[in-house]
Amino acid sequence: NLKIPVVPNKRGNFTASYKVPKGHSLGDYWVSVYPRKTNIEIDHADVRFQVQKFRTPDFKVTVTPAKKLYFKKDTVQNKIAGEYLFGAPMKGAKLEYYVNKNVTSFNPPNDRGFNFGRTYEHKQNTSDLLANSYDEETVKLNSSGEFDLKVEAKIDALDPINYVFEADVYDLSGQQQSSRSQVTVHPASFYVGAKLGQFFYDAGDEMPAQFALYDPLGKLVTGYDVTVDLMRVKWVSVKRKTLDGQFETKTERKEEKVASCSQKAISKDNSCSLVAKDSGYYIFKLSAKDAEGRLAVTELSAYVEGESYAYWPEEDSHRVELVKDKKNYKLGETAKILIKSPYEKSHALIAIERDKIISYEIKELVGSTPVIDIPIQAKHVPNIFVKIILIRGSMEDDPSHTSKDKKAKQQALVKVGKIELKVAPQGKDLALEVKPQQTIYKPGEEASIDIQVTGVQKGAVLPGAELTVMVVDEGVLLAGGYKLKDPLKTFFAPYRHKVLSSDSRTHYVGMQGLGEKMEDPSSGGGKSRSFRKKFIPLAFYQGALETDATGKATVKFTVPDQLTNFKVMVIANANVDQFGLGMSQFQTQKAIMIRPALPRFIRAGDVFD
Repeated sequence: NLKIPVVPNKRGNFTASYKVPKGHSLGDYWVSVYPRKTNIEIDHADVRFQVQKFRTPDFKVTVTPAKKLYFKKDTVQNKIAGEYLFGAPMKGAKLEYYVNKNVTSFNPPNDRGFNFGRTYEHKQNTSDLLANSYDEETVKLNSSGEFDLKVEAKIDALDPINYVFEADVYDLSGQQQSSRSQVTVHPASFYVGAKLGQFFYDAGDEMPAQFALYDPLGKLVTGYDVTVDLMRVKWVSVKRKTLDGQFETKTERKEEKVASCSQKAISKDNSCSLVAKDSGYYIFKLSAKDAEGRLAVTELSAYVEGESYAYWPEEDSHRVELVKDKKNYKLGETAKILIKSPYEKSHALIAIERDKIISYEIKELVGSTPVIDIPIQAKHVPNIFVKIILIRGSMEDDPSHTSKDKKAKQQALVKVGKIELKVAPQGKDLALEVKPQQTIYKPGEEASIDIQVTGVQKGAVLPGAELTVMVVDEGVLLAGGYKLKDPLKTFFAPYRHKVLSSDSRTHYVGMQGLGEKMEDPSSGGGKSRSFRKKFIPLAFYQGALETDATGKATVKFTVPDQLTNFKVMVIANANVDQFGLGMSQFQTQKAIMIRPALPRFIRAGDVFD
């Protein structure tokens, strides 16, 4: 173990370096950072790096779609290209390609905040159609180092299909590089965009569905009829006795159309109102056919609160499902959470938790669709967990309990549910412009990189922002599959839930502690009497560089001798908790380049040129 003392600067940042000795063991290494005065586990951070022997790749592979838009029954075409990092094509190189397909989502650009596509449950039907849709083949690149891959989009689906094209290319020495692309095949020439005014409604309220038609590029489409069906979803549950004398619950999902309307889409602001009389879960199904007869479908979910009983799926467990009204929240908003309660009356312990219990309260709930409010506060960034424990005592003497099961009346029951609320950090991201003064350098020349940092809000200039600058051989990044992480997502990563719950009445063990914060896995040429010797993967690194009064900085360094593509990566930090990243690149070339191509393995007796 090696200990390196460091002193953080005014922002809490520091830079440290470690030179790996020659002959050191290969494998994984860890860097752990502890405050000097304590070794408490919670007060440390870790990062892993690898020490490996490797050969830097000197070529790259790209997979590029022939056009932007593809529709059902089209021929999808991709161009696969192999190119050496110094610019030459990989003529005749071996190519192995793979084609896979999966259901995806697609949202055309629009200024109305519309939703597009079907619900998750219905998309599963399309996923079943794609279970065995996989293709692969081995071919060679042409004289331009390219191959045109064509696939027929024959799958008849109501959802957009994501075609994934993966390519493995091998050079003459057997070294391999890979690349991939994704192409979305649209189910129709337009999508139905729709939204509801809210997610939760009271029984009997009018529920206006706003809608419009857009093509995949976001252009408004008009003149087509749109049908809006309101479907009530119910779950019918039956208890069955098993062979060993135990009981299990079987639940079947059913959908019933309770209201409908039809209207021609003539603008961005079409609307159709429907009413649900009973509480429960509903789906708005909006559909329209394009000129080719292809069906576009969008579905919206809504929950209705009321006195009538909502038919939720029953489970042989102590879990209860919670539903939030939004995916993400901002400071000052109020989150609404609907509880799919199986009880007509219950007491609820409502706790806001993360690594500890932040707050809690006890409420009495009535009905099968109660909704609770959670005001979002600054201390909730970047996420919190809302845990609700429902307790229903013995109701043998309570006439409001309608169950005919006498044993159920006598029993005290408990259900537990948990849901995560994500709270976005606001005004914390920075914009970076990273620009090399030349796109091509020769080995040994001086490279100059200009950097500009601004605040995303109002484009504010940020003097004194701290930068970390790295210039790395792209071949090394390709070999290790390295991608620079967004520092904003790193420093505002969501926490894991670490509060344990238990209830002795049911021997229920609730949400288990899950740990800490989440983490979301060369040569050739030369002058006469001059040989290139400086082959280093890291061309430049500066851990702490401050921008000037105009928010700008410039770095200069001598370009190494390898002929390749260099990636310029910059991380910025300002005002302690603002972060951003920027990237650019440049190439190193010579007028004439000679590249050796030796076999990777030889045996005694082999002959090669």
